[in-house]
Amino acid sequence: MLDLQSVARQVGIQITLREVTTATIDAQIEPCAPRSSACSWQLGQYGVAWVFAPDHYPTGEEIFQSGALGNVGSYSSPAIDRLIEATTTSARGARRALDAYANAVRVQLPDFWQPSPGTLMTFQSNLAGATPNAYGYLSPEEWYFTR
Repeated sequence: MLDLQSVARQVGIQITLREVTTATIDAQIEPCAPRSSACSWQLGQYGVAWVFAPDHYPTGEEIFQSGALGNVGSYSSPAIDRLIEATTTSARGARRALDAYANAVRVQLPDFWQPSPGTLMTFQSNLAGATPNAYGYLSPEEWYFTR
């Protein structure tokens, strides 16, 4: 977070960091309504990335659909809700619906993506198989050295 703060400062963005517990973050983020002036924060960082589980199909319904349980920032957009609905109901154009949703939500910025801690590691160039899995975990049993 200090690195993010430093880089942001270079382009004129002021980030004030406060280290608090996850319970404190939950208590401040979850009650906020979209576009509410009552919310005193602009970014609540849990320190981990989101994993699309249990279905792993990145439709956004778990985190960006209005009223979703995982939508802790209370993001709400009727247009995005319709696109999310299409990603789960369109039989013939599922890929097209998913692309339309992804293209629309990326300019809305409903969340601030950060890499999982497992993706921030560097390894020897001859070590293969040392990439994090979908959950950001490393599996040393899959590592091997190349010549």
